Amino acid sequence: MRKAPSDIQRSVEGSFRKLILEKGYRSVSVSDIADGAHLSRHSFYEYYANKEDVLSSIFSQDAMKPLKDAHALFSLEERRDMPRISELLLGKMYQGVYDNGDFYYHLVKPMKGNDDTFIRVVTNAIYDFDMDLLVSMGLDSAQKETEYSAYVFAASQAMLMQKWIAADYDMSVEEITALYTQIMTPFWLARTA
Repeated sequence: MRKAPSDIQRSVEGSFRKLILEKGYRSVSVSDIADGAHLSRHSFYEYYANKEDVLSSIFSQDAMKPLKDAHALFSLEERRDMPRISELLLGKMYQGVYDNGDFYYHLVKPMKGNDDTFIRVVTNAIYDFDMDLLVSMGLDSAQKETEYSAYVFAASQAMLMQKWIAADYDMSVEEITALYTQIMTPFWLARTA
């Protein structure tokens, strides 16, 4: 009997998480992940392009899903209250990472300064979310300013998150959220006013 796609995803991502804790990102191969998930490499490639794709899926579930779920609760008018909404949404994202702290620490600590995979995955995930957010607020996604604004936010968020994780979460979720909100809210208010 063939496993359901959701079961395969859980198996692969569970295997990847376990391997990161044991070996670190650079030492983990697709074969390792597939073996840990009790799949063939062929089956792995039916669902994922590579191990970075697995990380992207995990980050989306851990950090972006709570962010999107919280965002969906607000009306367009409420979303325009950027300082309050921004802090709440960012807090959801940081909490999702913090709740899986060992995994992200073992992933990021050896990467910092050596491998930009985490920065790339997080930047792409947040950029996609930001573009959707800005378009939902009536901004034109084809305008360079909208595109670059989304990228600035996403890249800076990814870099700050990497620093926070590599520093072994030396600030609380509330502190890191407040810091980023303080830095970036004026930037976002200028774009969405």
